[in-house]
Amino acid sequence: MTSGPRNFRKALRLGVVLTACACGAKPTAPTPALPVPPLASSGVITSCGTYPGPGPYTLSANLSSAGIVPCLTFSSSASLNLDCQGHDASSIELFDVGGGAVRNCLMHGTAAMADGVLQNLSVEGSSHVTVDSSNVMGQVSVSVCQSCTFSSDTFAYPADGFNPSDGDISCELCLEGGQSNTVVQSTVDGGSGDGIDDAILLVNEGNSVLEGNTIRNVFDAGIESSVSTGPVTATIQGNTISNAGFTGIGGYYIPGWQNSVFSGNTVSNTPDLLLFIAPPAATTSVTMMTLVNNQITNNVLVNPITAVAAGGQLEPSIVINYVGNPEESRPYTVTGNVLRNNNLGTSTPGPMLSPASGFIDGGGNICGPGGTLLMCSAGGAVWNRAAPLGRLFLPPTPAPRPPSRIRRR
Repeated sequence: MTSGPRNFRKALRLGVVLTACACGAKPTAPTPALPVPPLASSGVITSCGTYPGPGPYTLSANLSSAGIVPCLTFSSSASLNLDCQGHDASSIELFDVGGGAVRNCLMHGTAAMADGVLQNLSVEGSSHVTVDSSNVMGQVSVSVCQSCTFSSDTFAYPADGFNPSDGDISCELCLEGGQSNTVVQSTVDGGSGDGIDDAILLVNEGNSVLEGNTIRNVFDAGIESSVSTGPVTATIQGNTISNAGFTGIGGYYIPGWQNSVFSGNTVSNTPDLLLFIAPPAATTSVTMMTLVNNQITNNVLVNPITAVAAGGQLEPSIVINYVGNPEESRPYTVTGNVLRNNNLGTSTPGPMLSPASGFIDGGGNICGPGGTLLMCSAGGAVWNRAAPLGRLFLPPTPAPRPPSRIRRR
């Protein structure tokens, strides 16, 4: 994580400025997709275009997009079966597809959207679609999907080039407005670690499952839930997160978490395992904070780094603060949250949990010294809330920028 103006902006973001989804209005593609006579219902695709029907479709060679974005569009179909057989489809858009799968596809197109962002896979208004064993160079946008699955995929933003006009890219894998979507055994890579804010961003998503993924190289969080109409329920387990500038798993602008599982995750070269804080939520008009019946178990924090926004010091290994400063406090319900068998190391202060009464020590935790709630093998845990972590308690600005939507074509 580098120093400079963006770090200053990001430090403010956690306390005073909302840029959780620095996305802007829906941009237009630099070159509109050209009408290409479609196949009747199935067959070998040899050129960019819009294709109806369920297929099955295949690619026998790489497609040349000639600047067309997206190269392939599949829309208003009850199902879809596309197997690229390892060939490059350049870019793909699914709209209103009711099931089926996209498999073995490369999506390595180089035609950016009008704002400069490279986005080569878009899935919108679809359900029960699987994207499997595919490799996408550029951002992936998933909007209003129901029970969609992304398995054994690689999603990576280029380390160089394709920077947007406003300088920020909110996410590499962006899920918005859906239910019961799953990302499993996939790699999500932000590239340079400075251009992409979050590797996986959940915006108004419910019952998400993120399991067994390798997540790395992002400015902010490996996984963040950004905006939600109510407490978030998710299963986040068995993920390996590295080189995240702020936290492994974050939630700053949401009204909380309920019945969620955070288990078996390994976070390395990152300031802390979890960062859930209440003060910035005021910028999204949240009036009530909820943290109820969540399981934080069997997680590991390795080689924690200092956080620029925390004054260059080591943070507590877990930071959960739903109390905030007196002048910005709001009602909260925090109860039944269990911490068990977490190995947080001893080089950082132990977890900061506020209010402490809302947490249950399940035993078996390893963490640094600090407080009295968790009986860690290293001799203590919960950090005193008066600790000098200014970014956790900064009051919001009177007129914050409203949240914006994930970039889509």
